[in-house]
Amino acid sequence: MAVPAADGGSLTPHGRDAEPGTSQHDQAPRGWAVRAVASAVLLAVALAAAVVLIIGAFDDEETQAGDGQAAREALMARATEFVVAVNSYGPADLDEQNRLTDYAAKVKAVITPKFGVSFDDGLRYAEQTVAQAGYARTVQIFSSGVASTGPTSAQVLVAGQFSGSYPDPQDTDRRLTFEPDPFRLEVSLVRIDGEWLVDDFTPLTGQDTDPGQAPVPDDGASEPSPSPQTSTPTGTPRPGGAASPTEGSTP
Repeated sequence: MAVPAADGGSLTPHGRDAEPGTSQHDQAPRGWAVRAVASAVLLAVALAAAVVLIIGAFDDEETQAGDGQAAREALMARATEFVVAVNSYGPADLDEQNRLTDYAAKVKAVITPKFGVSFDDGLRYAEQTVAQAGYARTVQIFSSGVASTGPTSAQVLVAGQFSGSYPDPQDTDRRLTFEPDPFRLEVSLVRIDGEWLVDDFTPLTGQDTDPGQAPVPDDGASEPSPSPQTSTPTGTPRPGGAASPTEGSTP
């Protein structure tokens, strides 16, 4: 005599009642389908997370590149600011005591205290040159670029030209201008309390192109060309006899 199963054949392999109208064989494909859907969802989540990570990595690289470019531009701006400041002065900058007070303040705002000592050494004589001879200087910057940089020091190349002028002895309303001198400098900067300051500079061109050298009259023996913006006459010794605010810091 056949004995019926204990569960009457109504239990699934996992001990649960089968849904009405389904068999064991119907339950198995449905379980696989559920697991497949779950796996697909997990895979999609994983892929989305990977995409987010990749995009984040690219964003980080772009941010770092942007920060690096901004740092280089800041260095070039500071070096250029120094070169312009130290080479822009004249009689109009003298105060009532015939001192280049505002000029000195602009320069000292962008240099280190150590560099300021050598700047002061030449400042008094430069003031005498401006006050007594009426010398003036202007500068034009052509280009600049970072040569090297580190956490606390950097070198920036600056190229341009400067022009010196004096009052015309025959007409004080006119100025006689020397031929512009091109220059190329390596400006050394250091970082102090988070701020980049100029600590020194080195001319990379000829000895007559130091922006710190101010030409002086040769006791009337030779003078600039009588026409402004023209060359110094042939045979005239090259300018460069006067000390300057930056003299002594240039090798």
